[in-house]
Amino acid sequence: MALLNLANLAAPGRYLATPILNHNRRILNKLGANLAKTERNVHMATEPVRNDNCVVMLAKEYLEELAYRRYSPRTIQTFADPLARFGRFLAERGVGHIQDVTTKLIEDYRLCLIEHGMKDASVDVYMRGVAGLFKYLESKQRVFANPCDGVSTMKRSKTLMPVPSEEDVRALLAVVNTGRR
Repeated sequence: MALLNLANLAAPGRYLATPILNHNRRILNKLGANLAKTERNVHMATEPVRNDNCVVMLAKEYLEELAYRRYSPRTIQTFADPLARFGRFLAERGVGHIQDVTTKLIEDYRLCLIEHGMKDASVDVYMRGVAGLFKYLESKQRVFANPCDGVSTMKRSKTLMPVPSEEDVRALLAVVNTGRR
């Protein structure tokens, strides 16, 4: 299997004239190496794998769609890393077809992330990346049911910022010199 070639980001008929899309193309090309390594792992773990069902190929397609829809390069990178890790997770378990992914497998993936010491916020980002992939695949009718629908989201603890006391505010206002009288 050849390495992923992300240089041709646009589908036929799509015109990449805007700088953001060209920048997204560069980001996707950089991420192609990670996805290609995952793709090789998936193909080694599962024989035979059809290209149209390969998890990594579908993740690449999803990232290309995000770039086409003008998502920021940072957002695309935020989704690419979790999807590459998800592909490796599936390869370790011998899953090569997207239709073989179940809700139980998604829950196992979340548990695996937690066991690797990820904080709740990081786990949430990784799970949103996977959920976004399956939502995209469901909209394109590539999967019958979204396995992420039955997975509950992590409850993130909310950190409140400390509120300055009335004395602190008065001291701060006393120091401010606006130069006007």
